[in-house]
Amino acid sequence: MLMKCHIKLLLSAMLLWSLPMFGGNGSIQQKPIRKAKTTTHQQAGKNTKVKGPTAGKATENTSSYVDLGLSVKWATCNLGTSAPQYFGSFVSWGSTWSETPEFDWTFYPHTVSKTWITKYCTDPDMGYSPTKGQKGFSDNKTTLEAKDDVATVRLGSPWRMPTQAEFQELVDKCKWTWTILKGTAGYKVVSKKNGKSIFLPAAGYHLEIDHCDVFESGAYWTSSLSKRNNLEAFALYFSKDGYRVFPCERFVGYYIRPVRK
Repeated sequence: MLMKCHIKLLLSAMLLWSLPMFGGNGSIQQKPIRKAKTTTHQQAGKNTKVKGPTAGKATENTSSYVDLGLSVKWATCNLGTSAPQYFGSFVSWGSTWSETPEFDWTFYPHTVSKTWITKYCTDPDMGYSPTKGQKGFSDNKTTLEAKDDVATVRLGSPWRMPTQAEFQELVDKCKWTWTILKGTAGYKVVSKKNGKSIFLPAAGYHLEIDHCDVFESGAYWTSSLSKRNNLEAFALYFSKDGYRVFPCERFVGYYIRPVRK
């Protein structure tokens, strides 16, 4: 299983440097990848089970956010924890719980297989209706409903997951610097508008039963479906070499940074 994490890291790195940048409206823009400034410190660690304070606390901080002068306010820490250096909760896209035997298509809630999607589908050739028991289903839903938005479910309105456009805004209108915060590698994201900042920990991601690339990469879900391939949704992916928003397979376990108006 751990070998798959290594392979996934290589593929992610290749995607990070080779894919075109996706704009906030889903259109492809031929932008260069954003390269990060790097501190002299780098945190080691990969393919490890996280224990102790890095794993985070179960408490939620529902009132702490930072106004970066953007279209939404960003929570100071990840969903499921109470300090910015902790990792918090991880889920597949459209799921509201982390307790799954494995992060793969078998246990993903909105498919009957990798091929047939039961919710959030714009392509009838990929859709299946469980109630009607037939193929050709589409609901044309491209943004997670509140009941499938884990930030809204756990924190209540007005908290929610960021959209693709909102994460792209964070990329475009902030300065990103790879750093260490209290022993945790990640990005300090500083607003170009007002100088305020948030920290995004390099918490890795969850594939099948493995927690991969801890302290080496970060992956955060948006609430936005990929219209090009309904098996994918948009996520922010980063490593110390750069960062971008692009489509990823819906079943993988990524982290959540809530937003609100």
